[in-house]
Amino acid sequence: MNTLHATADELDALAFGLSGAPFPDTGPTLVAAAPEEHRGLVAARLLRSLALRGVVVDGPHGPAVAPVFQPLLHCRLAAQVTVIVRVRTPGSSAMAAVCECDGSIVVHSADPDGVHHLREVRLPLLDAVLAQLDPPPLAKPGDRPLRMRYSELDSADNPFVSAVRDYSYAAKIIKISVEMATAALVVGRSGQAWLASVEPDGDGLDGRLYARPVGQLREAVASVLTGSPSHSVAGQ
Repeated sequence: MNTLHATADELDALAFGLSGAPFPDTGPTLVAAAPEEHRGLVAARLLRSLALRGVVVDGPHGPAVAPVFQPLLHCRLAAQVTVIVRVRTPGSSAMAAVCECDGSIVVHSADPDGVHHLREVRLPLLDAVLAQLDPPPLAKPGDRPLRMRYSELDSADNPFVSAVRDYSYAAKIIKISVEMATAALVVGRSGQAWLASVEPDGDGLDGRLYARPVGQLREAVASVLTGSPSHSVAGQ
């Protein structure tokens, strides 16, 4: 499958040339840090290394992205649906963005050395998102859904809060499209897994948190992608 490897600086230089906007999820870059009047020059210098690797070629109007890599960049920069997956364990963290555009799926990830990878995958959106998750085996769910104020997390005493305080695996899943959905998957040391989301109140000062036990990872993630993580029934 088609794959592009580049640094955050190189991706930002590509995005600057294509749209003038920063490349998403790359963090601080040389292009972004440069004064506005010098960004074009900084981007042009970064594109030289991409030209040596065949990512950038000479086009009729100057440097252009090689045709083989254009679908990857288009899907990442103009995605109709983007699902951000941020995974954390007590000793590590990782982030990936799964993008869908015109039926194509592109996964954007970065390794510990700071190299970013854009790769096309032939999977449905749900399966591509599931591929970014690797939780420990889940215990059989035995607790009922819980509702509490977000501000009560520090003081509440229930199985979900216990899992948050002593977690073995956590993942934040953010779906960005016409509508936005956000949920957190938390797995406690016992293997008990919870899917939680917050529904803001009208004043926006405090939200009501809904947490439900999870028995099947696929069903839980599917509920996030359909926009209803708080009201689905676990294990079905």
